[in-house]
Amino acid sequence: MKISVIIPVYNSESTIERLLDCLHEQKFKEFETLLIDDGSTDSSFRVCNEYSKSLGLGGKKVIKKVNGGPGSARNCGLDHSGGDYICFIDADDIIFPSYLDELFSEIVDSNADLVISGLVRESKNGKLIRQSDSKTQTYNKQNALERFFIYNHWMGPVNKIFRRDIIERNNLRFNEIYKKGEDCLFSCNYLVLSEKIRYLDKCLYCYKYNENSITRSVNAKGKLLQSDMDNLKAHEEMLNLIKSMTQGIIDSYKCRYMNTYMRIFVNLKAAGTKNKALEEKSIRYIKDNVMTYLRNPLIDLKMKLAMVLFAFSPRVFARIYFTA
Repeated sequence: MKISVIIPVYNSESTIERLLDCLHEQKFKEFETLLIDDGSTDSSFRVCNEYSKSLGLGGKKVIKKVNGGPGSARNCGLDHSGGDYICFIDADDIIFPSYLDELFSEIVDSNADLVISGLVRESKNGKLIRQSDSKTQTYNKQNALERFFIYNHWMGPVNKIFRRDIIERNNLRFNEIYKKGEDCLFSCNYLVLSEKIRYLDKCLYCYKYNENSITRSVNAKGKLLQSDMDNLKAHEEMLNLIKSMTQGIIDSYKCRYMNTYMRIFVNLKAAGTKNKALEEKSIRYIKDNVMTYLRNPLIDLKMKLAMVLFAFSPRVFARIYFTA
């Protein structure tokens, strides 16, 4: 089997059939679908099992497991997969009919270690935002990591095709403890192990807005704070992976870390959570590194202005963010 498509499923009864329709419509057929039900409490498992349409020549495997989070579900998929290449898809997203075909053709023809496509991101108000580089091109490890830390669509495991041999040879798996950041940590680890990265300037993946996403929920204050702390730990691990590399990579990492701290500050304010030490740490890190952010040519003017405002007055920034 050429490709294993791994899909973590958790309470996705309202979206999973839509994604399975997308897989049924794929032009490329030499793939297997692994649906990992991560302890769903709705009818997701039944929907996955009863869905009758063929999904590639490898059909589908439906595996039910105790809830352990998306990292645990993806690891389960890796353990049961048999494809030469791996694609991860989130259960509430959609892919276009040429998605697998173009990713597979690109990684075979270029002999790259990783292929990344652009994506379309759905905002809270339903607006579709194209996130893509300006052209299709090949990157070495250094240039890829510099972009990885700046562009959101480079970071997670979706909109990508990985080589199974690199994953297995290095025993690469997702961290199952972290509730946030484990996906970017996996991608960073894989990039560090790669030499040739191919970027495909086509938006073939649609990242759908999910109101219930752990990264957006500000109601469960304890869980929110824990997920943000996990995210910081994941970033610390990413720093350990790249700390002996070039200054350009380190500077891009610092910019990503600043964005993370800015998001954490906003999350704390949104949830009404008091954590003075974390707030002060966020503000201090951003003020200490703001010039690194402003000098980075990959960051657009809007984000630079936002970071300057945050450095000048974090609380004014948070108020503007909430009313925007």
